[in-house]
Amino acid sequence: MQPETIAAEPLRIRPLANADIEPIYQGCQDPQVQEWTVAVPVPYAYADAESFVTHIVPSGWAEDREYTWGIEDPSTGEFLGVIGLRIQDDDCSEVGYWLAPAGRGRGAMTIALSAACRFAFDRLGHDVVKWQAIAGNEASRHVAERVGFEVSGPVRG
Repeated sequence: MQPETIAAEPLRIRPLANADIEPIYQGCQDPQVQEWTVAVPVPYAYADAESFVTHIVPSGWAEDREYTWGIEDPSTGEFLGVIGLRIQDDDCSEVGYWLAPAGRGRGAMTIALSAACRFAFDRLGHDVVKWQAIAGNEASRHVAERVGFEVSGPVRG
């Protein structure tokens, strides 16, 4: 699949670009992003952001196994965070996301998560979108609940 922008007014949910390397690097320096995002190595080096934007994300799109977008405020051009869908099987994907501090507290992730779920259901034809988080990640849980995810108990391991 070719990377594509998804509708998410008033935000712009768009494919990542080389210009996103620096804001991703900066966002992944945030202690909350490092604490709650499993896929973010600690420490997070600039080379990690480069590899993510130039190799990992394009490979995911090209192989139809993971679709990743940047979340942007179109009125300011400010990069707010990342959201992605990882394909689990023909009917299911799993969502993951993080916001930089500037994107928090204004409903941006609720809008982005709703848009990513619509993409999974409408564009990919999935019946299920899964969300998982590290126990204690209340902010992520609240976003998932606002979008309509049913939250169950902890999963061991």
